[in-house]
Amino acid sequence: MSLLKSINFMGYKSITASFGKYHDGNTRLALYTDNEPLLIATVNTSKKEMESLSTILSIPRQRLVLIKDWSENKGIFKELVRAGYIEDLHLGITTGYCIANIAQLTDKAWEIKNR
Repeated sequence: MSLLKSINFMGYKSITASFGKYHDGNTRLALYTDNEPLLIATVNTSKKEMESLSTILSIPRQRLVLIKDWSENKGIFKELVRAGYIEDLHLGITTGYCIANIAQLTDKAWEIKNR
C-alpha cells in the first residue's frame, strides 16, 4: 500500500491506497486508514464495456476508473481530483440505480499503482 499525500476525507489525514484488479482486469482502488479498510473508491463494470470506453476515449483500460461518489463514498471523487490522483473526464456511467464518475488515473496515481 502507498500513502496518498494531501488526501483529507471524512477527517482522516493519513490515507493509504491499494490498487488492485477486479476479476476481469479492470482497475480497483481501495483506501485504508490506520491499516483498516476505509472504502472501495471504485466500482466495476464489464471488461467489454471498459474496453469500449478505452477505445472511444483513447485511454488505456488500466488507467480508467469508475469512482463511486454516493452513500459512504460521497465526496471522494472531488477529493481525489483535488489531490491530483484522478482526472475528471466529465462523464458518467450507469451502475444499477446510480451513476459512477469516469476518471483517468493521473501520472502520480499511475506511479503509485505500478510500484
